[in-house]
Amino acid sequence: MKSCLKTSQFKAAIFSTFLAVALAGCTHVTKVVYHPPPTPVTRQFASSVDLRLSDAFCTYKHSKSRMGDKFEIPLGPGLRAYATNVAEALFEKVNVVMDKSGRPAPQPSQLILEPRVAKVDELIPGWLFEQRKLLVVVEWSVKDAKNGNLLLLLPVEGTASRSPGNAFAMSDNARVMVTELLSNLTTNTLRAFSASRELAEASNRK
Repeated sequence: MKSCLKTSQFKAAIFSTFLAVALAGCTHVTKVVYHPPPTPVTRQFASSVDLRLSDAFCTYKHSKSRMGDKFEIPLGPGLRAYATNVAEALFEKVNVVMDKSGRPAPQPSQLILEPRVAKVDELIPGWLFEQRKLLVVVEWSVKDAKNGNLLLLLPVEGTASRSPGNAFAMSDNARVMVTELLSNLTTNTLRAFSASRELAEASNRK
């Protein structure tokens, strides 16, 4: 039994080494198409908000190098869908304001929400039987629209892990991992906003 186990581990090690050599010097881009799953629309906060989405947030690209390879994940479009989905689920009225639009809000808003990527960390394993792990922290700032005063800073973490698989499955597995991360980030963000006493008080002000 031990002999079979050692043989299996040896084969896995050899295949991992072969995979690393075969893919060395390549750039691997994970194509992300994120469609947020149906989210309970609670309209918990009876306030109108400006959701300000910066170019840096909407075009964010994560990259990591390992053993001569470069792994890129364009997270921006998925983060934009995530942020819009969360805001529209929680607030009565949401006006999405993009950096490049420059358009004024159609009506005065009570609050200004702005997410930014605070941290991204990725573990790319060296062995086939290990998990590839991804962590993203989005920091939400909430400001009073009348005076610009900061009311709340809310960091929210999303995580996901998945086996990288072989060379043929690597791209699909990475895409599933990112989708799971954004779903986890959505769940955690809804929970964090809903539990915020400061946000509830600010939302109830007229």
